[in-house]
Amino acid sequence: MGYSYEIKNYYKVKEDGSYPWPCQMDKDRTIELFTDDVLVKQENGTYIKHTGLCCFGIILTPKQVKRVKEKTVLQII
Repeated sequence: MGYSYEIKNYYKVKEDGSYPWPCQMDKDRTIELFTDDVLVKQENGTYIKHTGLCCFGIILTPKQVKRVKEKTVLQII
């Protein structure tokens, strides 16, 4: 059983690549992001990736992302 949900005003990285995704056990950990990943910005300034496996705590600079001022619909299966 699955469901779908909408995200409005989200972000995307400008370029495919490896980005900082540190955690307590591995401060140098990175995550591979692609230009079609859907990201939202958290109150602490880090990002959550909603496509694929949900990942949080991704560190991006304003120059690395672009804001998408429309909605997208995602499906959880």
